[in-house]
Amino acid sequence: MDTTPPPVGRDAASTDTAARRDLSGLVNGEIRKIAETDVLSLGVAGEAYSFMCECGCMKMVDLSLAVYDADGSWLDGHKPA
Repeated sequence: MDTTPPPVGRDAASTDTAARRDLSGLVNGEIRKIAETDVLSLGVAGEAYSFMCECGCMKMVDLSLAVYDADGSWLDGHKPA
């Protein structure tokens, strides 16, 4: 059993942000699968889907599958330079 105490202060914030980024990647992957299924089975290319912003802020970004595939899901000003 791991008895290491949880991080505090700046380390905790970094860990939380990294966890939220990981979560957004997992959720966006599932949303992408749904979008791709819709395109293949229903022929609805160009429809907007709500993806999570990849910065970890937990806000949603409405994008088509093509835009998501080209640039990921970032709110304005959230994508690192």
